[in-house]
Amino acid sequence: ASPRDLYAVPARQGLPVATTLDPVIQEAAELALDQVSKRGASALVAIRPSDMHILAAASGPGSEGYSTATLGQYPPGSTFKPVTALALLRAGLRPSSPVPCDKSIIIDGRTFTNYSDYPSSARGSIPLVTAIANSCNTAMISATRSLAADSLAQAAAAVGLTAPPTAGIPAALGTVPTDGGKVDFAAASIGQGKVVATPLAMATVAAAIARGEPGSPVFVTEPATEPAPIGGRPITADEAKALRSMMRAVVTEGSA
Repeated sequence: ASPRDLYAVPARQGLPVATTLDPVIQEAAELALDQVSKRGASALVAIRPSDMHILAAASGPGSEGYSTATLGQYPPGSTFKPVTALALLRAGLRPSSPVPCDKSIIIDGRTFTNYSDYPSSARGSIPLVTAIANSCNTAMISATRSLAADSLAQAAAAVGLTAPPTAGIPAALGTVPTDGGKVDFAAASIGQGKVVATPLAMATVAAAIARGEPGSPVFVTEPATEPAPIGGRPITADEAKALRSMMRAVVTEGSA
């Protein structure tokens, strides 16, 4: 049979699209990920806190063409602990407040432990800043046992982790459920269990803490996209300052 047109539309000139990517930083991110194993997905996202512009969003070779940087949702693990620390600050703790860091802790029959080579010098009753610096799982779980079921979700909202993505490209941020039991809440406090986030989401959290207020990550500037509203009570400048001191301690005295 002869071919025939079933439907046709006239061609139209496309609109120019402006993005926030910095070619130099994007290339550096891609080169860094080239060194990562191809066995699993990897990603790197760089956000400029002042205007929340995404300067790089790279996905490693193990991602197999999928944008793990902006769409891959995984348990964030210890990168979530600044969010947990914010919930603790709002419950009245300070960076200097003592928290118990034990070898293990049992929640409703489930045993949680620290990583295998956790330093013995950072165990016992230690300041919250030391628990964050050394990434003590048991301290986070113990300190959050008395918090409200939605406290972690509220803290996550305060730094833009759970806001609708409005970057101008297909993207996802994170989810922090509030309907689980004690074990789910304990796991959530260390970024495990049912908590999921994209690399973009965790870069958004770090940027919010750096700038002292939450913001929506931006990828496309023209045509512009209206930023998403931040739910709950946004992080304050004082809270962000305290979190920055604890995150800095990871480098100066802790696990980094």
